[in-house]
Amino acid sequence: MHQISWEDSIWFFDIDDTLITTTTSEITLLGSNAVKDMLLKQFSEKDAEKLRKDFVNIFNILLAGHRGNHTPEYQNLINKIDAYQVDIKNEFGATKRWSREIFLKIAADKNNLQIPSDLLNKTINYYWKSISENAVVLPHVKEFMDLLIKHNKRIYLVTGSDARLVLKDNNQFSYNPISSEQFKQSRLLPLKNKGIPYTFACIGDPIDKPHKVLFQKAFQMAQKDLGHKINPKSAIIVGDSYSADLATPLEQLSFGLGILYKNGLKKTEVISDNQINLGNLLDITQFLKTQ
Repeated sequence: MHQISWEDSIWFFDIDDTLITTTTSEITLLGSNAVKDMLLKQFSEKDAEKLRKDFVNIFNILLAGHRGNHTPEYQNLINKIDAYQVDIKNEFGATKRWSREIFLKIAADKNNLQIPSDLLNKTINYYWKSISENAVVLPHVKEFMDLLIKHNKRIYLVTGSDARLVLKDNNQFSYNPISSEQFKQSRLLPLKNKGIPYTFACIGDPIDKPHKVLFQKAFQMAQKDLGHKINPKSAIIVGDSYSADLATPLEQLSFGLGILYKNGLKKTEVISDNQINLGNLLDITQFLKTQ
């Protein structure tokens, strides 16, 4: 298979479910309870709990679809999410499917409840605060980050947008890509204190994964940071989703190696000349050449 030397290697990483997890049952509960706490300012305990449960269910359906489980329920959800973003689709060419504001709006629709735009925004702010504070670094990540630093490697993050949207009076959502990106840049900073000393984070605002534009942007940012051109064959992309993280860099940008991280996978799998599946990032080292 294609081998890259430590010296030549350039590293790009997805974040969620690759370096950290925010989807454990405990973190999900904490995040959804933060949602409920804010909703109790306007809704009864019974209604707030219904909204909390439906909010979590919507997230779980979308996450399963992200991982390849495209059920009719998933497609129905996508249709609902897209229906709230007609104006966004017209302006930016695509919708923001991971918007937690829309998750909560859909949950409210299901329960015939109305959420004012300001409460919607404050609730999701509180949700993200909880998620960021309780994010857990995945096993072996800190050790692998230390190894990269030992080899004088830069750590480049390529991550999806938080899709911070605002509900308008016409029941459509608006989107400001600059403020949405600024919000996530700020939200990611604590990762540096969790053992992930990244150089930059390239965020999917306004163009998100898996679009080629986002990965090209990250590649160009890396070249600027390093001060020289990069051979794509020396680039390594690490992520938890082939379709979202690996497909575009490998198939359209000629990255040299794609690492599909599968938490819990016991045995490393060589899938092709340029793809490896593994459950321990430290196992990557056996596929790198030393000089």
